[in-house]
Amino acid sequence: AKSEFLKSKGNNVLLLNGGKLDDFTAISYEILKKAGENVTKTPCEDMTTLIKNFINNKLSDSSYRGRLIDYYFNFHSAGKIIFDFDTAKDYEKYISLYQPITLNGEKVKSYEELAVANFLFSIGVNYDYNAPFAKDCNLQGARSRYKPDFTLPDYNICINIYEKNADGNAFFEDNGITSVDGLGNSTDFLNNRILEIRELHSKAEIPLIECYTYEKEAGNMLSRLQNSLSSYKVNFNIKTDDELLKCILERDKNFIDIVAESIKLSIETILATGENEETILTLSRTKSKASAILYKRRERMLSLILPFFNYYKDVVKWDDFSIIRHAANKLTTTDIPFDYNYILVDDAENLNAASALLLSKIVEKYDCKIVFAGCDWTSAVGIAGIDPVYLRDFGRFFPGYDEVTFDKVMDVPYSIYSAMVDFALNDSGNYEYNPTLNKNYSGSASGKIEKTTKSLQDVIEAIPADKSILVLYRYEHEFASLKNISTANKNIKYSSIFDSCGKYDVVIWTSTKYTDFGFPDERICLNNISDLILRRPDTYFFIGERNLLCKAVSHTKDRFIFVCDNFDVSDYIIEITED
Repeated sequence: AKSEFLKSKGNNVLLLNGGKLDDFTAISYEILKKAGENVTKTPCEDMTTLIKNFINNKLSDSSYRGRLIDYYFNFHSAGKIIFDFDTAKDYEKYISLYQPITLNGEKVKSYEELAVANFLFSIGVNYDYNAPFAKDCNLQGARSRYKPDFTLPDYNICINIYEKNADGNAFFEDNGITSVDGLGNSTDFLNNRILEIRELHSKAEIPLIECYTYEKEAGNMLSRLQNSLSSYKVNFNIKTDDELLKCILERDKNFIDIVAESIKLSIETILATGENEETILTLSRTKSKASAILYKRRERMLSLILPFFNYYKDVVKWDDFSIIRHAANKLTTTDIPFDYNYILVDDAENLNAASALLLSKIVEKYDCKIVFAGCDWTSAVGIAGIDPVYLRDFGRFFPGYDEVTFDKVMDVPYSIYSAMVDFALNDSGNYEYNPTLNKNYSGSASGKIEKTTKSLQDVIEAIPADKSILVLYRYEHEFASLKNISTANKNIKYSSIFDSCGKYDVVIWTSTKYTDFGFPDERICLNNISDLILRRPDTYFFIGERNLLCKAVSHTKDRFIFVCDNFDVSDYIIEITED
């Protein structure tokens, strides 16, 4: 409507979508053509396919294969620890849904145990998991025979892992009472239990190696374990990389997909900002120096990302990012006529750094006004989002403005949007957030949350045939279970959230699991190095992943439906549907 109004007044208006690189590439072509340059994109496979093919080809490279295996053992399989949760009940739910399973196939009780088991497997040391102690004895208050976490039968050595944080404290329930017997302080209980177990081993003359949760957090648990094993003359029969990789891919069939997705998000941020390898490495070593485990994680991730980055730069001369940035630089050095006096940018929260650079150069050089529609509190990173500094520090790019204040508008039914606003502000401390709501745009949505036990097919069949339906999913592998749904409604579309566009009467979001590439997917979030490159990264945890849901909501005219497994449902979805 604003565009048509401006055109009626004789203005030349350029419409751009912040989430569509093609829009910015098209205007870049126009600028470069006027500058006398004929630049075309390098034809190649899509980024995900290119990365997967690169990884599969690099598996024959012993150095890259070794780094990939190290990444798996130390970071990819690393799940949450008990200290990441508020209650033991929450942790138990997490472990039951994200069951740690070793390369030997055992189900273990924690991710600390998983790390130890996989390490012993990789160095060829036989172990028994939770086997009865060699001496028949019970610990105080226990109903069954004492069982160490791991027993090495060839050496008569045991390994136990204790849940202690860096301050030496055990996990506390809300009331400070241990969950074991309901009596006493949990740290005191754990310390007494450790002393009791040490005395038991001393009497039995069976060596005990102790590992702690805080060591896993610090990233030195396995190195300390290796040193202890060596001191007891344990022989290592280290498995070859080929053996280990075969086991990894059999146990975790999605491993390469997850690595590829992490590399993709990181590469797109690098390309959008135009950084080089030297700068990225410098940022890693300066930003991560305060946290040893974070530094190690990023260094390992960078060792997988940078080889692809250099390969990509060799085979792809021009992509969307480089074309957009090249056009922006041309505007600085060349006199080029620009025909538009208004630019309207929709979905401005999804701008990336390259697109923002182009817009800033246009506004600096020409008498061109720019209008943004978007929601800056949902700013993301990478290809699907701008460095937040671009949205918040406009004075550096748009002369004459020390600060620009936005009215936040989202093109969804008012009742849904207002509920989202309430949720965003609830205990968030975001007191400056004061959105302007368009109450004239109400649609027919009631804003009520209704629960049902219907299946997805039942839900779809109950929707009137004249209503348009969009069924969204997070990953391509999820589509396999959706495409078998039979429905008489022909006005239905299935799409990944990354490729979705348009408005529909009903939008159905299916990526609600806690497991199986959960939403948000922590493995992607933890291994995306965008926060290294961006000067002021998003502070809200998993914001890039959560924004996928904001995008999904923006497609609806009337109803938004979550399809959930009541037992295996993401905490984030519970926040929205219940809290």
